[in-house]
This record gives sequence, C-alpha cells and structure tokens, in this order.
Amino acid sequence: MPPVMFSVVTKYHKGRHSLFLYNSEIFYAFTQDILRSPIFQTEMNDYSKDLEKVLFKINDSKYKNLSISLLDRWRKNLNLENEDLESNLYRDEALLGLFQILELLSNSREDELKKIAESKIKSSLKEYASLMLTRNDELDNYVNDKYKIVSTALGAKSPNFSTKIKYLLSKNGIDSENDMYFVESVIKLRNAIAHGRFLFQPIFRWPLTPFFNISQNVSEFDVLRSLVKRLIGNFFEISTWNSDYTEVSKALLKPPIKTIQKFMKEPETFKQVTFDTLESSIGNETGITWANIYLSYIENPKKLNLDDLANSLKRYFFNLKKTEDNIDDIFVTSVIFMECSNDEVVAECYRKIEWLLNNTHFHDSSLINIMPELDFHHIQYPRYKKFIEMRRNIDGEF
Repeated sequence: MPPVMFSVVTKYHKGRHSLFLYNSEIFYAFTQDILRSPIFQTEMNDYSKDLEKVLFKINDSKYKNLSISLLDRWRKNLNLENEDLESNLYRDEALLGLFQILELLSNSREDELKKIAESKIKSSLKEYASLMLTRNDELDNYVNDKYKIVSTALGAKSPNFSTKIKYLLSKNGIDSENDMYFVESVIKLRNAIAHGRFLFQPIFRWPLTPFFNISQNVSEFDVLRSLVKRLIGNFFEISTWNSDYTEVSKALLKPPIKTIQKFMKEPETFKQVTFDTLESSIGNETGITWANIYLSYIENPKKLNLDDLANSLKRYFFNLKKTEDNIDDIFVTSVIFMECSNDEVVAECYRKIEWLLNNTHFHDSSLINIMPELDFHHIQYPRYKKFIEMRRNIDGEF
C-alpha cells in the first residue's frame, strides 16, 4: 500500500481536517468524499475496503484518540522522511518518531499486561504456598502479602518500555528470536538518542552526513519502519503491509550473536543451514547467512573470535559456490577471513578474490570500497591492505 494512505486522512482537503474530528456530520461527509476518491484504487489493487476499516476505527469513540494519534505520528514521520530522502539529516528524529508510535500501541495494552502478570504471579505463589502446607484459610493472606513484594521486585505493576514493546509484538505474532534481538538492539539505540550520548565520531563512512547521527545503519531504520507499518495495519485490522515486514525482516534481520556462536560449535543441530542456504541470496529461517556473519563480526569482533569463526566455517567457506549471485558473500567473507591464522583458509581467500577479479564484473576499484566500513568498526586488516598495495604496484593507481 502506498504510504499516502495513512497521511491522506488528516491532509485531505486542507482547512477541514481539524473539523471532522469533532463534528459527526462533517466527518460523515468527509469520509464519503474520500471513499469516492480514485486515489485508493489502482489497476492491480483496491484499497477502499482498508480505508473503510481505518475510518471505522477513527469514528469509534473507543479507538478514536489512539487512531488519530497513530495517524498523526505516522504522517509526521512521513514528512521527515520526505525531507530527508537519503536518511542523513533526520534519521535519529525519525527513529524516535517510530518509537512514539510503538509506545502509543504498547501503552494501549499495558493494563492487559499487568492483569496477566498479576494472575501468573498469584498462581505461582499459591502453588508455592501449597508446597509449604499453608492452610486454606491462610492462603489468600499469604498470596496477597507476598504478591506485593514479588510484583515490586519484578516490576509487574509498572512494566518498563522494553517489556511493553515485547508484549505488544508477541500479541501480534512477531516473536521470533531474531525479531526480539532486533527490538532489543533498537531500544538501546532509542535510549541513547532520547537520553543523550556523546556524538563525536573519529571516522566517517560515505556518504558524509552534515550532522552526527547516533543511529549508524539505515537498515535498522528500514526494518523498524516496516515493523511499525505492520503494527499500525494490525491495529486497524488490515493486512496490506504484512508481506512488507515479512520480506524486509527476512532480508535484513540478523540472528543473535549467541545463535551464531552455537552454530559455530554445533552446526549439525542447524538443519536449515546448509551450503546453499548460507548464501545470502537464498537464506534460511535462522538468519545465519554469509552477509549476516560478516556484519555480526565487524559489529561485535570481541564476541566473535575471528580464528574460531574461520575454523568452524572452513568447510562451508571452501564450498561457497563461485557464482554471480555470491559475489558479495565471497568478497566480504574473504576479506575478514584473510586475517585469520589458518593458512589454508587464508590461501583460499586469496584464490577467491583473484577469481572475482578475473571472472566477474568485480574490478580493482571495488577492492577499496569495503575499507571505510572496516575502519569505522576499528577492524584491523593488514593482510588485505598488503594485497591491495600489491595490486596497485602491478596495475598502477585504481
């Protein structure tokens, strides 16, 4: 669905959008006017039914305030994005705007979460009290007294932002390990932006930004935007955006570091990960691909030891097919594995890069494109630097 859907509700017919919220007759005329508009119908799709569901929620007193607040925040974020098509100027601000929407949605389920937490805690206390042979006439007093202590210790009466977001996602069927890992990561990012953090960066990546951004990866913003779109759609009971998040999450979500570490130690337990599905162009449900291994390593070099990584994935690396679809996988993996202490793996890295240069559209000039990213993450690459210097000596400047 085009993004205009959720912006037109409050932008359509300037001068009237502030009136329909309070006057039912004007609102009715306004909605009928929109429903007749061809903007929600294309040759391939008809979004008028989705629009009717959105307008129904807006006109329902139970959901009116939340509906309008969601649409307003979403429209504001669209304006920020339209002002910053390269995501260089207002990325931090737009990310916070998406979290405002998440907070609105998660707050709407807070009471529900508290009731479930209270029920589960009291049920567990009753079970424990029965083990202590507490008499039935004392059971309620025991549970109520201990509940105050336990609920305070667990934060059950005032769940934090992270807990509310995760509960919201679970109620929307978004609860995979990779989903939760992503949310935990961007919540830390949100806290850094909202509460202040030193912004200075000694190393920049291209394209240079006019301001320092705390959020470094455009992909994080892309995933979060798609996630918020899906949650807004679920709230309005429309499914148009579900496939968008499914596609984006499959392409961009990384697995937790602990998942990659487990794969390194026990690859046989990961039936979905094969020589073929490790290829980023194919992928698998775990999210363990060559591209994600590379990104996870450069972002967490202290948690993923390079020698352990190269030795455990040696068999897969040697069987990585030399095809056009695998050019990026071959290149980035060869660059980082080149610095390991396994001589066989290092030799294979040189062979694979030579194959890229001699048999594909990959050129010498492409060799230096990865260097700013490695520098940005403080990754050392002496062998690769020497390799580039040798190529320069042979072929001249590139």
